[in-house]
Order: sequence, then C-alpha cells, then structure tokens
Amino acid sequence: FKSHYTTDYTTGKLQTFQTVFAVLFNGCTGIMAGANMSGDLKNPGRAIPIGTLTALGITFVIYSIIMFFASFTVSTDLMLYDYSFLEHINLVPPLVTMGVFAATLSAALSTLIGSSRVLQALAKDDLFGQLLRPFAALSGKKQEPIRAVLLSWFFVQCILLVGELNAIAPIVTMFFLLSYGVVNFACFALTVASAPNFRPTFHFYTWHTALLGFLSCTAVMFFIEPVYATVAFALMLVQFVFVSWRAPVTAWGAVSQALIYHQVRKYLLRLDTRKDHVKFWRPQMLLLVANPRSSYQLMDFINDLKKGGLYVLGNVIVSDYNQQSIDSYRQQLPNWMDFVEYTKLKAFVELTISPTVRLGARGLLMTAGLGGMKPNTIVLGYHDSSLPHEAHGMAETVLSKTSRFAKVFSHEEEAARLRAAAGHFPLLRDNEDNQPLTAEDYVGIIQDSLLLHKNVLILRNFADLVKANFDSSEPSTIDLWPSIQFHSQKTFSVSQISPTSSFGGSSPNDTKLISRDRYDNTYFLILQLGWILHMVPQWKATHKLRIMSVVQGESGGSFQGERVFCYLRCSNETN
Repeated sequence: FKSHYTTDYTTGKLQTFQTVFAVLFNGCTGIMAGANMSGDLKNPGRAIPIGTLTALGITFVIYSIIMFFASFTVSTDLMLYDYSFLEHINLVPPLVTMGVFAATLSAALSTLIGSSRVLQALAKDDLFGQLLRPFAALSGKKQEPIRAVLLSWFFVQCILLVGELNAIAPIVTMFFLLSYGVVNFACFALTVASAPNFRPTFHFYTWHTALLGFLSCTAVMFFIEPVYATVAFALMLVQFVFVSWRAPVTAWGAVSQALIYHQVRKYLLRLDTRKDHVKFWRPQMLLLVANPRSSYQLMDFINDLKKGGLYVLGNVIVSDYNQQSIDSYRQQLPNWMDFVEYTKLKAFVELTISPTVRLGARGLLMTAGLGGMKPNTIVLGYHDSSLPHEAHGMAETVLSKTSRFAKVFSHEEEAARLRAAAGHFPLLRDNEDNQPLTAEDYVGIIQDSLLLHKNVLILRNFADLVKANFDSSEPSTIDLWPSIQFHSQKTFSVSQISPTSSFGGSSPNDTKLISRDRYDNTYFLILQLGWILHMVPQWKATHKLRIMSVVQGESGGSFQGERVFCYLRCSNETN
C-alpha cells in the first residue's frame, strides 16, 4: 500500500497518506455551507438537511464516476506526473479548465460568504467585545456584512501568500476538522445534558454518532499533523477562555449551562444529610440583608467566612401578596443577581414577599437551600435605631479580588458596572421612624432560628471594614472571645471527644483519660469560625489569630490556658 505513494513532481517531496488526505479533504468541506448561511434561508430547519444531503449525494456520485472511468483510461505515469490529466481524456479539453474555474470560484465564494456571516454573527452577539464590534454592521439595501466580507478576504489573502497550495491545505484541513468536531461535541453535550428543547429531526441521530464524530475528527487531526493540531486546539482554548471570562449575555443560550444543571442535579441527589460527619462540617450561611447599599462590607465578610459552603442572601419585600409586589419582586431579582456577579460574591439570592420581616425571614429559614444544601447558620446585622450609610470602599474591595490581567482591561468597566448595579436598589432611609424591622420581630427571628436548631450570628460595625486597607507589613489580629458555660462534670476518653464539646482538667498532658466539663456549643463555633476566617489568604497574610478568655483570679489564667491548649491538641488527635 505504501509503495503507491511517490514524489510530488511539483515539489520533489515524497507523499504519504497524511499529506494526500490533507489535500483531498479540502474538496469535502462544503458540508457547513448551508448552516453558515442559515440566517438568509426562509426555512433553515428544512432547507439545510435536504440541501446538504442532496449535495453530498450528487458529489459522491460524480466523484465515484470520475474515479471509476479514470482508473480504466489513464495510465499511472500520467496521473503521477500531470495533475491536469483530465484534459487529455476529455472530448472537449477546455471544459475541464472551465470546470476547475467554476468549482474553485464556487467553493471560494461559498466559504468567503459563509465565514463572513459567521464573523458578523460573532460581532453582533458581542462575544469578543470591542475587538469585533465594528464588523457587526450591515450595509446596503440587502443588509450585507460588507465589513466582515472584507476582513475574511484579507485573511484569505494572507494564507494565499504562502504560495504553495499543498502546504496551505493541511492548515485549512485542521480548522475544518476542528469545526466539525466541535459541532459533533456540541450535539453530544446537548444530548447528555438532556436538554428538552434539543430535538434533532434527523431520524438516525444518536449521541453515539456525535461522540464518534468528535473523536474521529480529533484523531485524524493529530494523525495528519500533531503540531498543527495542537496549535489549532490551543487557539480554540484561548478563544473559549476569553469568551467564558467575558460571559456576555446571549439570546441563544450556552450548552455549558445545560451541562452544569445536569451535573449539579445529579450530585445534589447524592448529597445525603444522614451521612454528614462533624469532620466535614462547614458553615452554610443565610444572611438577611435589608439593602446592599449599606451592607456590602458585611456581605463580603460572610463571603470569606463561608469556606466553600452554601451562602444565601435573603431579602424580605415587606408587602401584601399582590400584582404590585410581584412586579417589584421580578424587578429586584435581576438587580440582586447583577450585584452579586459584579461584586464577585459566591452567593445565591432568595427574595420573598411577606407582610412583616419576621414572617418573611421565617419562610426563608424553612425553604432556603435545596436538598442537602440548606443553611445551618443565620446571620443578622445589629438592630438599633441609627440610620444606615452608604458602603464605602466597595469598588476598591471588588477590584482587590480581580486578577492583575483583568485589572488592566476592565478597571473602569468593572467600576461602572458596580455603580450601576448598586444604583438600582432603593435609597437608604433618612428617618429613624421608617425602620421596617421592629425590635420584637428582630428577637422573634432569633427565636425562630434557635427553634430550628440554627446557629445565630449577630454582627455589628462592619460598615467600617475596608479590606483594601489591609497591610501585611503591619499585621492585625482576629480576637476570639468564646464564652464558656459549664455543665456536669464527666470523664471522657480521647475517642469520645468531638468538636461539639470541649474538655479540661488538672492534667492537660494526659490525653488518654481526661476529666472535663462539657462546654456550650457556642465556644466551639467561635473557634471554628475564627479558624475558617484565618484560612482565607487575604486574612491569613494580614492577621494573626488570638483566643481571648475572661478568668477569675490571678491563678485562673494558667488554668484556663491549659484547658484550651488541651482541647485544641486532643481535638486534633481525634480528627
């Protein structure tokens, strides 16, 4: 089989199956021509499959006839050393030249027009921002993408400057194979994600053929030329990362959302609360927020404190349930989601409508979360009669989370988005009498939380926290003041010690059998939350962790220190 490959008489290079396939494949690349021009078709869903399959069938028949008759009428030497051999066996030799010109012009125009329309669509959807935005314009009465056509023509000319068609063909083949492979993979992904609106009309379609098509295209790419294939995949990956980073809002949706939904649902069903273990406990926060205009520092602090756990921002729209309140809900929810996105908070948003704040908070306590991911810790701001103030340092804190690369390109854009998102929320109250949350309801929310066995955190003065001012050269401290409530005296072995209780005794070095007091769970919660906060890189680099305790008498300090030290050491051994 290999002996039939000889030297190309135009270049003097020995040919292989890979080089011949790369050149020949370019004659089969019109399969996407209909899809590229779908915007100009009256009924693309019907016209594209009929036109594509018909064209493929006719082309296959013609190619087979030429191959069959040429094998009977053309000598091997003529086929090897004269690429225009069809002229010598044709009754009208000029027809071959005319056919070559027609086929070349048709293929060139089809590819040029198709690629320019794809380029114009990319620019119209604003996938690449300012880079392609000028090419979204249409010109003339028929609204043709003239700018996109000219840019596509320019790239074609740059490729043609290579000057050797056999050298260009493998490069072109790589990108055609890549595009075909990605289309097959998109169909496979939609099928796997069980997207209900993905209903292929081709009766013989299955996800097996789509996956086989993707794997086949990828394998052929690396079989032909591994270096070109690697470069093509690298360019595709760069574009994918860039588009994912910009995350523009599109009207046609993204298959990644369908895949994410499918996987999240799958693993959420496997998250069983009956299998929870204290070793893997993490805070799952529900923060009740009145207005983000004054609460951003608090929201950002809880974002650090959640340690990869669930974080829900809850807001109660105080109103009767009617059409007006529903309209307000629909208007506010996108504003909240935009604010969470622009401030880079890893949180979910839950809004509810209720006549009072307490009833709304009770509803959030009962329903927030899903499956095994439900809040176990409720966070409230401190209730007083003071007027709220606009959060300061918001833009600086958000930009401190942004990578250096992103800061170069999106500093002003991010700041403008943040200001716009915050501006959609209601103005802060300027009258102490307009407080929608009464003291009775505030205490009632705490009571409701405790009845549901939720941890309750009450935070104060976080409006003064600006993380952008943290300085690693002058570390501050995170002071933990856990309160101790003693219960009945008991004796425990180390194997019985759990983070839901503490211990102490007269012999802190004896870790096998310890006489200890059962502390209130608040003690351990404060220690746990303090350690979690200190694990955040920005806090760890600028703060030290200290455990503070109030003792009685001069000798109480060393005794209490032994208690804490013994508890920390033994709890590490058991965990």
